Amino acid sequence: MKKSLSISLFMLIFTGLFLTKCTNVSRTASKSYDQFDCFSPSELDMLENHITESLRFAERDKTQFGVTGAYASAPNDNVRMLKEILGEVHNIINHLKKPSNGGDKNPNKIIFSEASWVYDSMNKISKKMGSAAHWARISTVYHKSADAQKSFQITMIAFQQVVKIMDMAGNCYMWPYMNNPHVPEELPQKTNNQ
Repeated sequence: MKKSLSISLFMLIFTGLFLTKCTNVSRTASKSYDQFDCFSPSELDMLENHITESLRFAERDKTQFGVTGAYASAPNDNVRMLKEILGEVHNIINHLKKPSNGGDKNPNKIIFSEASWVYDSMNKISKKMGSAAHWARISTVYHKSADAQKSFQITMIAFQQVVKIMDMAGNCYMWPYMNNPHVPEELPQKTNNQ
């Protein structure tokens, strides 16, 4: 009976200490999960400004060469791609402002639970930026257009901003997995069947 009481007492103390420790860790991890700030939405605002500026020059190029130019489709395609990109950036900004996506908790920061989505969205945008820059280059060469050249240059600045956002979002998404005690040290690997 004494042995059984000792074991029961030990289990009670051990369980109490374990639960206290887990609860404290959970609270810390939960707070980190919900409150960890990745980067400011102002990074997206800068991207939006660059694209808007590039589009302004692209539209001037389109007005001048989009109908009668030697390669008239180039300025049109540059404008079309930049408008698509700008629409996607607006969608991202509006999505992140929603209360269900953390916009109500801290409208000046993007929480890490949205970071993977931001990364994937920026990855898609980067591909479209390459296309927009391509058409700006073509118009610059075929039309000797200073506006197309300026659009290309600003698109490249915007592209650098996209890469910066991808870097921040990618690291932000990985942060809890590297710093959260509840995540296994070795995550399961995908098999060829998955």
